[in-house]
Amino acid sequence: MLLSRVFDHYLPQPPVPRNHRHKPNKAVFPSGHALMATSVGSTAAYVLSRESIAEPRAAAAAAAAFAIANPGLKLAVEKHWLSDAAGGLAAGLAIAAGCCAVYEAMRDDDENA
Repeated sequence: MLLSRVFDHYLPQPPVPRNHRHKPNKAVFPSGHALMATSVGSTAAYVLSRESIAEPRAAAAAAAAFAIANPGLKLAVEKHWLSDAAGGLAAGLAIAAGCCAVYEAMRDDDENA
């Protein structure tokens, strides 16, 4: 969530989509909805599958559906551009990769203790 706020403040913004007229100065790139849904969903799916709590394919499918549906709804009501959603998905995957790497490092430490 913190990175989403940082991106909103520091990244150059495209023109606001027409259905954002009630908040004409609101940052839209990258989509915070896509970023958070992708990062949280992907990380959760990875951890759940690594801990044998969920079957990996089912966890990945649920995470992908959440990551696509959430920004997809914003695209449908024209509150984001496609590039906003794509940027949010990419940033979310990068954040998830970092979180999963930290999880693996901590997991290795626990197994070696």
